Amino acid sequence: AIGLKTYSKQYPCENFTITNCVIHSNWAAIRLGPESGGDMRNITVSNCVFNDCSDGLKVQVWNAGTAFEDLTFSNINMVNVKRPFFFTNSEHSMTGREEEAGIPTSVIRRVQIDNVNAGTIQTEHDWFEEMCVFVGCPGQWIEDLTIANLYVRSRGFGKREWAENMEVPSFIEYIPRYPDVVWHHWTSACLFLRYAKRVKLYNCVFAPTNPDARPAVEAEVVDGFKMSQAEQRNCGALLQYH
Repeated sequence: AIGLKTYSKQYPCENFTITNCVIHSNWAAIRLGPESGGDMRNITVSNCVFNDCSDGLKVQVWNAGTAFEDLTFSNINMVNVKRPFFFTNSEHSMTGREEEAGIPTSVIRRVQIDNVNAGTIQTEHDWFEEMCVFVGCPGQWIEDLTIANLYVRSRGFGKREWAENMEVPSFIEYIPRYPDVVWHHWTSACLFLRYAKRVKLYNCVFAPTNPDARPAVEAEVVDGFKMSQAEQRNCGALLQYH
């Protein structure tokens, strides 16, 4: 519904405030990127309601050498939103020009998320599974991510063998030219983290509507992880960390 994009290093996207909005969308409610030829910084989203969206907040860096930084998301109610958060970083170029890939690394950093209520009413056989996703890539991490006062109601129905025997693919390898993925059978029930540094979770509740045998949270290749006053309901465990 609302998309911020940058196409040139000369024209960063900065100092935006999005507030007091009620949003319906068949894709993302608010999206930063994936066109990211320049930096994005000082973006605030607050006091919003998202209804019936595939994604709530979608933040995707897809051009090497850029930074998305100082992002604040607070006081947001998401109703029937499949993926409340979908943050991805990549070493590829959105333009497909090989000379742009592999140059100085991009980063998503200093992200504050506070007071978000997110839920879905999906059935067991929807086209992709809802999940809060924060995924960087080697050398291009998501840094200084703080999530506080989050309540997530996912669908549930997850099986223990998904957490034990399956591996979520790299977003880079899965769709080489576009930073998205439709992936079934995540290894956690509510929140998946990969290639992130200095992650803090405070006062978070993870509550699948239906029983889920997977852990509520998976932190995979996370450097510096703190969680306090977190609670899982209907999950096999609170955290799987490796």
